[in-house]
Amino acid sequence: MYQQLFDQIMTYQWQNKSFLLAVSGGRDSMALLHLFVRLRQHVPIQLVVAHINHGLRQESDDEERFVQQWCQAHNVVFFSAHWQPTATRIEEAARKFRYDFFSKVALQQHIDIVCTAHHQDDLVETVLFRLISGTHLWHIEPIKQLSQRTHYTLYRPLLTWSRREINDYIARYDLPFCEDESNKELTYSRNRIRHQLLPLLKSENEQIIPLILRKLQQVQVQNAVCQQIARQLLDDCNKGGYFDLTPFYQYNKEQKQLFLWQLVEYLTTRYAIDISDQKVELIQHFLTTTGHKQLRLSATCLLIKEYEKVYINRPQLVENGGKEVYTLSINSKRYLSNDERLIFSEKAPEISSYTCCWQVPATIKEISVRRVQPGDRFVINQQGHHKKVSRFFVDNKVPKTQRHQAWVVTDANHTILGVLPWRQAYLRERAQTDKINYIIYKNYQRH
Repeated sequence: MYQQLFDQIMTYQWQNKSFLLAVSGGRDSMALLHLFVRLRQHVPIQLVVAHINHGLRQESDDEERFVQQWCQAHNVVFFSAHWQPTATRIEEAARKFRYDFFSKVALQQHIDIVCTAHHQDDLVETVLFRLISGTHLWHIEPIKQLSQRTHYTLYRPLLTWSRREINDYIARYDLPFCEDESNKELTYSRNRIRHQLLPLLKSENEQIIPLILRKLQQVQVQNAVCQQIARQLLDDCNKGGYFDLTPFYQYNKEQKQLFLWQLVEYLTTRYAIDISDQKVELIQHFLTTTGHKQLRLSATCLLIKEYEKVYINRPQLVENGGKEVYTLSINSKRYLSNDERLIFSEKAPEISSYTCCWQVPATIKEISVRRVQPGDRFVINQQGHHKKVSRFFVDNKVPKTQRHQAWVVTDANHTILGVLPWRQAYLRERAQTDKINYIIYKNYQRH
């Protein structure tokens, strides 16, 4: 093991580099620490240890003291941090805290390389965990031995070694370590994989770990080829501001599937949203069916389809009494729902397929649309009389189901210009024939 580490360090030309070792006090990390202390005797490197006291067990303070004392005895700089356990998603929160702490120490101590004690069994456990969690095969790739972070290189020198080899190393040098009893608790999914699933697989095939690793290499090669093809398929349809599905309709079944996966990858990365398997099915149906429609993927991202064109729209949402407000500048348009479209234009519509078309003074350069709120009222006549929108609904026998789906349009001063699609407010400033803007509302369900 030592010779392998020495060869790696020399190959990477990491002499005179500074290393931060993540040491919990367990078997794996103590083996890592011992290896680097031995390495320091032959290669000019600087060592720093970072320890996280997770505070989840009574033994946590004892483990921190153990690592600190070992470092003092071997002249290794020691840093520690205390994590406050969260109520939910403990594993995820703890991992984020660890790496944030590593980055902080690395920046302060001018660290070049941060090392963790992940080994071969950890790699396989991670792959199985991702498979069980439903991770797409494109993201099933294993832990990498080297990866570049903002302030340092992350290095996992034990990744080619098995848990058995590490245990043999611990026994050979009679190294002290702390036994974390929580690693045996089956309440954690990783522990169930480690103590139940993997032993069962090994009983079927003793070489299951190297077998999984070989299959994983095959998956990586196939992923690289498939992703390259998928990116090209998506690029063929990507027109910058929208996707033209004309080429998509000519793809075969497999190409359409690759296009879908790449589109999901694009949306997930660019718009920072989590897309479930159910949403993937909805996107697939959205792409393969005809008609004007929209599909909301999150509060800030929706897909809008117009014939062969698909727009990715991130509406600007403004909280106003708990209701969404969509703002339109002149010559813009917005889908309000699957069937409702609003256009604010300097030009009158060429065809009469709209549900309603209001003329407003050209001085109005921006409008907003939102759901009806209690107390909303608008001007109904030239005398300036107002009427509550709720009373308007009653007087005009608008069904309650439609009242909840109604929209009001306002100008920049929050003056209500009308209630879609029933009534435009009376405007004191009359629109001149040659100075008119148009608010055009279409409801495809009504036709």
